[in-house]
Amino acid sequence: MSWLPLSFGAPMVLWGLLALPVIWYLLRLTPPRPRTEVFPPLRILARVLRREETPHQSPWWLTLLRLLMAALVVTALAEPIFNPREKLPAEGSALALVIDNDWASAADWGKRVATAERLIADAGSNGVPVVIAFTAEKPNAEIGPFDASAALDRLRAAKPRPIPTDRPAVYARVAATLERLPGASVAVLADGLAATGDEAAFKTLLERNAARLVWATSDRLSLTGLTGADNQVDGFTLTAIRGPGDPAPAQVTAGAFDDKGRRIADAALTFAPGQATATGTMKVPFELRNDFASIALDGEHQAGAVRVLDESSKRRRVGLLSQAEADQAQPLLSPLYYIRRALQPFADLVEPSSADLADAIPQLLDQKPAMIIMADVGTIPAQVRQRLVDWVNNGGTLVRFAGSRLAAAGNDDDLLPVRLRSGERALGGALSWTTPQPVTEFPKNGPFADLAPPTEVTVSRQVLAEPTPDIVERTWATLADGTPLVDIIKAAGAIPGIKVDVGAKPLAGFPGDTITEGLDGLRERLADYYKLGARFAKWRAVIDIDTAKGVPSATSIASNAHALARYAALCQEAGIVPIVEPEVLMDGAHSIDTCYEVSKATLLKLYGELYAARVVLEGTILKPNMVISGKKSGKKDSPEAVAQKTIKLFRETVPVAVPGIAFLSGGQDDEEATANLNAINVIGPHPWKLSFSYGRALQAAAQKAWSGKASNVAAGQAAFIHRAHMNHLAALGQWQPALEKAA
Repeated sequence: MSWLPLSFGAPMVLWGLLALPVIWYLLRLTPPRPRTEVFPPLRILARVLRREETPHQSPWWLTLLRLLMAALVVTALAEPIFNPREKLPAEGSALALVIDNDWASAADWGKRVATAERLIADAGSNGVPVVIAFTAEKPNAEIGPFDASAALDRLRAAKPRPIPTDRPAVYARVAATLERLPGASVAVLADGLAATGDEAAFKTLLERNAARLVWATSDRLSLTGLTGADNQVDGFTLTAIRGPGDPAPAQVTAGAFDDKGRRIADAALTFAPGQATATGTMKVPFELRNDFASIALDGEHQAGAVRVLDESSKRRRVGLLSQAEADQAQPLLSPLYYIRRALQPFADLVEPSSADLADAIPQLLDQKPAMIIMADVGTIPAQVRQRLVDWVNNGGTLVRFAGSRLAAAGNDDDLLPVRLRSGERALGGALSWTTPQPVTEFPKNGPFADLAPPTEVTVSRQVLAEPTPDIVERTWATLADGTPLVDIIKAAGAIPGIKVDVGAKPLAGFPGDTITEGLDGLRERLADYYKLGARFAKWRAVIDIDTAKGVPSATSIASNAHALARYAALCQEAGIVPIVEPEVLMDGAHSIDTCYEVSKATLLKLYGELYAARVVLEGTILKPNMVISGKKSGKKDSPEAVAQKTIKLFRETVPVAVPGIAFLSGGQDDEEATANLNAINVIGPHPWKLSFSYGRALQAAAQKAWSGKASNVAAGQAAFIHRAHMNHLAALGQWQPALEKAA
């Protein structure tokens, strides 16, 4: 029985209050208390003559006091309880307790446990089983049903955990258990924090038709959390949050602790009225900041108020070194400019006062840096080299950014992770790319394995490393085109090869003529390419025609023929098949006869040089142009005319020992190149295998069909397959124009 905030354990005793009127009446009949009087006889006789008086009564206030005492006795016997707790009607069913024990519950965990103990005691007195589940426990934790004693043991063994709740999973388990316990009462002791999936979780629990649902939580969320602790240039910047809408100002104190739990710094963070965020800074030297192991808010006994710090929170001293004086005089042009800007928010940067490496390196080492970054520094002076090597061996980190100075320097075996290639180190020519390349996914064996590659960073130059068996293990980052293409080619049943020249350059003293370069260091490069899987190579000599300017000159033809021969000889020495490509361009205004004459002079000189260089012709492939009028001539030659001139040229210049000829398309469109190749093979037989090595004539239709759209990939593939099939038929002399229309 309850009345307002008061209830009674034995309400039947209150019927005793009905006796108060009887007590009141009896108190009124009580005679006055006897008095002591002196006995004077005459006075007694005088009183006898007086009138009769009514008996005296108790004073009203005394009567009221006595009635109140009687009422209090009756009330006490009725076992009054002020502000009684709610009691669950669990008789004949069960009690389900769902308790949040995440990080936010730690602040009032004692109250939460006390409430749960009373509820379990009620269930025990009613003899009903108890289902008890904690929302931050392991998914397979036992939830009952238990008897009251076992439920208490389970409750007292539970502790707040520094992790979020998983209400959907726990509520679903409780709901499944309650299906076997119809009519159960449910009590939820929540922490007051909402989470994703709560609505669906509550719905799952309510659908079980519980006899009664009790929801217990704090009136307001009084938690304060530490959301940020960043080691900045001038100190540790802290950020704290509290529940929104609090109109009162507040101040909290954060303390920093070392790995032994000693408090070594603190800072105050002030919440303005109505603000949910406060910031503060611990301004202490970075050496002391590096000793911070954790930062915690005073008075908050929950995980949200603690930031555990790791190595990423430490601020390191980094030395920066650039070799040239101009790097200091023009900072915007210095290779250190972007390095400095990238590191400044995270490290204490130190730089030497001198650009002389013999002085600069000792200056940096004297300041005990954790890392030294060298921006395109060449050879390390011998007098400081050993000290730098010792510093690295003792745990120092040396980062060297590549550039022209490093590429031109000798190998520092002790100060480089891999040996750099001599000669051509900057990417270009044979190994060039057409667009800057992004960084691909970081290797799993490197320190960046779990980081996402930056999409905004691209690389346009690269210093090459010598191929070694452990090059993969030593590689921390690769370009997007760094996928081992050799493996892809081999898996497709093809043979990998590589272009080894570095491009055509103007021939000194002969305006309009060019010479293809790339012989320097070619022997070493070919040996490396063979190790990497290359089995053929290509070298392109460019012969332009401009009769008005006397182009090509005999010197140009001879120089390019000699370079092709030297290249072919080096390839065969390395076990690589050379493709020799003397291309007479079809861009000019020349006639088909002029093209024939220039091509004849070129091939005669080429095979003379190949013979002189002792190149085995049976181990070569010729990649020439067809004999055709220049584009600017305005004349379009028939396939039969092209075939006659081309075969005449080859019969006069190309030895029968050459096993195969693969034509360039030379700027012809796809059907034109196919028709000309077919006409050449129709007038056979020939002592050489005549096929195609088309670029634009093979790819143009596919690229047009694809147009760079993912939805057009299939169309692009179909166009490419069709064109390849047409050229295959042309190489057999079996192509017909009707096949193009049929497609």
